[in-house]
Amino acid sequence: MLWSLLFNIILIVLVIHLCLSAFKYVRVSLFHHFLIPVYSLIMLAITMKWTSKEDLITLAVLALIAICLGLLGTTGLTFRKKYSKKHKLIYEMRRGWPYVIS
Repeated sequence: MLWSLLFNIILIVLVIHLCLSAFKYVRVSLFHHFLIPVYSLIMLAITMKWTSKEDLITLAVLALIAICLGLLGTTGLTFRKKYSKKHKLIYEMRRGWPYVIS
C-alpha cells in the first residue's frame, strides 16, 4: 500500500514536470528516454495480476493504446541543433500539445 502511494506521488510529479517542459526546447536526455519507460514497466508489473486469460487480453489492449498514444505524442516534435560553450553539438527538442495530450 505504501509503495503504491509512493509510486503514485512520483507519477504526479513526473507528469507535472513533463507538461511544464513540453513547450520549450530541452536537451534530449536519459531521463526522458530511459527512466520514464522503466517506471512504466515497474508500475505495470506491480498492478497487473497475471493470473488469467483476461489479464493478457487487457495487456494486449493496453499495448495497442500505448502504441497509438506514442505515435500521437511524436507528431509535434521539433528538433534543433545547438552548440555548447565548449563547441559540443547538443540536440534539443520541443514536444508541444500532442505530447501533453497523449
